[in-house]
Amino acid sequence: MADPKRELQEAKIAAEEVLYTIGQAQSELKSAKGWGIFDIIGGGLIASLVKRGRIRDMQTTLETLDHQLERLTKELQDVHLESPVRPSDSFTAELFDIGFDNVFTDIYVQGELNETGRQMDQLEETVRQIIRELDEALRDWE
Repeated sequence: MADPKRELQEAKIAAEEVLYTIGQAQSELKSAKGWGIFDIIGGGLIASLVKRGRIRDMQTTLETLDHQLERLTKELQDVHLESPVRPSDSFTAELFDIGFDNVFTDIYVQGELNETGRQMDQLEETVRQIIRELDEALRDWE
């Protein structure tokens, strides 16, 4: 039988790793949004390419986050807590954005970035709540 305190500690470590990666993704998202605004007001092809590069960086971080969330889900199952919902990866307009670089596609992509930002904020709050619950459960073991 697994040690309940150790399971709680493992879940907390997994949650803290997720929280760190969320912060990294939010930083990359902020950069992409900044370039997106520049792109909307007429930044041209260079701004589009830089923005897409920032989005690709964020997508890589979101892939890492997805793997960490899988691990967190398993750890939370061990301690009978509910897992957070994963953010969606909705950046399918990359070629469309660069190939048809105009204000309408730029605004669409900016909207996708804003939606991802909202999802990341919600996920961050959920993970912070999970960490608080794990801390409380760990205090009960002291």
